[in-house]
Amino acid sequence: MMNFAMRPPRPASITFNALALLAICAVLCTTLVWEFGHGYAPDAAAQLQRLAYLMAGAGLLLNLRFGPSPAHYAMTLAAALIGIAAAGLQVLPRLVGSATEAATAGAPAMATGSPATLLGMQPATWSLAGFAVLLVYCTFMLMLDRRATDNSMPRRVGMFTALSMWLFFFAALGTTVATGLQCGVSTCPAPGQGYAWLPAEWQPTPALADVQAEPLPAAATTADKPR
Repeated sequence: MMNFAMRPPRPASITFNALALLAICAVLCTTLVWEFGHGYAPDAAAQLQRLAYLMAGAGLLLNLRFGPSPAHYAMTLAAALIGIAAAGLQVLPRLVGSATEAATAGAPAMATGSPATLLGMQPATWSLAGFAVLLVYCTFMLMLDRRATDNSMPRRVGMFTALSMWLFFFAALGTTVATGLQCGVSTCPAPGQGYAWLPAEWQPTPALADVQAEPLPAAATTADKPR
């Protein structure tokens, strides 16, 4: 009698999950370079997005270690939804502000957050796109692995899969250390207010000071003009 309860994962499924995990590693490493290399410390919404990427990566890692499972994909889907909500907190106010600025002729621009762009888009916009791709990816993989079942026994992994798993481990460790240095054991400070557990001479130079809108000179009124 043939047993269809447990089927070995497809090679394509393992490859796709390993590539997706490497993509998340690239995102986490880029955020660290953005923070310490360019001085853009994350705010609360950005910290939540990092946590969502870590949660999504954990779901993919479980797929690689124990085989594809609907529960693992559900973890990644939940992380993507949390990340979309967190990234939307940063993207939507800028969209509304741009629309309001365009509708109000002559209104001074107000700088909110980091205006720096990566390949033409702001980091929050890239993050929102990344979480949307994760949603599509999980939907596709659930169809590909529709006969996969939960398995608590670890499986042997190849060299490429092991490489992606170890890279994610170090990327997650670096992200956790960076969050600890900024926040310590209390509430995370606002961007530009330093790091709780870093000496003053090691503090990254904040870049937010370069994007704050300078106050415009007050317009001279008739009463102020010399007669």
